[in-house]
Amino acid sequence: MTARGRSRTTHRDEDDRRRTRTLIRSVARTSARGPDCYRRARIAGRVADRRTRSWSREEARAVDFWCSATYEPWSWTPRPYLGAWLLSAALLAWYFLARARLAPPRDGAPSRRQIASFVGGVVALHLATDWPIAALGGGYLASAHVVQFILISFVAMPLLLAGVPAWLARRVLRSGGIAVARWLARPLPALAIFNGTLLATHSPLLLDPSLESQVAKLVIDLAWILAAIVLWMPVLSPLPEVPRLSPPAQMAYLFGQSVLPTIPASFLTFAAFPLYEVYELAPPVHGFDATMDQRFAGLAMKVVAGLLLWVRIARIWFRWSASEEADPPPPTAGTADEVASRPL
Repeated sequence: MTARGRSRTTHRDEDDRRRTRTLIRSVARTSARGPDCYRRARIAGRVADRRTRSWSREEARAVDFWCSATYEPWSWTPRPYLGAWLLSAALLAWYFLARARLAPPRDGAPSRRQIASFVGGVVALHLATDWPIAALGGGYLASAHVVQFILISFVAMPLLLAGVPAWLARRVLRSGGIAVARWLARPLPALAIFNGTLLATHSPLLLDPSLESQVAKLVIDLAWILAAIVLWMPVLSPLPEVPRLSPPAQMAYLFGQSVLPTIPASFLTFAAFPLYEVYELAPPVHGFDATMDQRFAGLAMKVVAGLLLWVRIARIWFRWSASEEADPPPPTAGTADEVASRPL
C-alpha cells in the first residue's frame, strides 16, 4: 500500500472511532434517566467492540458469503452475496440437468408451466437472500427481515414445489424419505414445525446473536426453507405417495396458518420499544425509526403473509368449484318407471 493509501486508511479509521465515541455518548445522554440505561449502554458497547474489530481491516471485503450485521452506515452501493448466487446457480443446474438426463420417458420432462414455476421460485429465493433485501434484513431493518421470511416461505417455496415433477421428488426422497415426508405432511405436524420455526427465528434471544454471524444467519434462512417445504407439502405435494389434502381441507389448513402468526405479529406491532438490539442501534436507513420499522415488520407478517395465503385459498376454491361443475354427480336410482324413461 502506498503512503497516500495508508494516510487515507488512517483518516478513515479516525473517523470511525470518532463516530463510535459520539454514538456511545449520545446513547448515554438519551438513556441516563431511563429505566433501560444499562441495556442501551451495553448495546452501545457491543457496537463499539464490533467496530473496533473492523478497524484492523485495511479495506472492506468486496464480496461476503452471506448477509450479517456489520454496523456500518447503509450504502446503496451493490454488495452481492456469493452464497446467494451459488445457491441459485446450484438449484437451476440441478433442475435442468435432471430434466435433460434423468427424466423417464414414461413420465416425461417437466412441463413449461412447471419450469416457469421453478425458475420463478429460484428468482424469489434469490431476491430474499441477496443484496439489498438480505443486507437490510441482516443488520438494518426488522421489516426487511420479515420481508425475507415472507419471500422464502410464501412465494419461493410454493413455486419451487409446484415446479418439481413427481419422478424428481421421488428420486430426491427415495423410499425412507418418502415415509418421513408422509408423516410430516400431516396438517398438525406441519403447522407445528413451521410456526415453531417462525417463533424461534424471530425471538430476540436467538435473532440478535445470529445476525452478527454469517453462518448463523445462513442457518436461519435454511431453517425457513425447510419449514416452508413442510408447510406446503399438504397442499402442493408432487408425490402420489404423499397425498395432498382435499380442497376443503386445504382451505381450512391455510386459514389456520393465516391466523397463527397473529401472536408474534402483535408483539412486533404493539411493542412500545424496539425488541431487537441489532436493529435498535443499527445505523439508520434514511432516518427510519427503529420502533416504526418494527411496527411495519409486524404488519407485514400479519397482513402481507395473510394476503398471500388468502390468494391461495381463493385459487383452491375457484378450481374446486370449477371441477364440481364439470363433473356433475351421478343420477339417483329413482323408481323403475323413471329409470326406464331415462335416455341410454
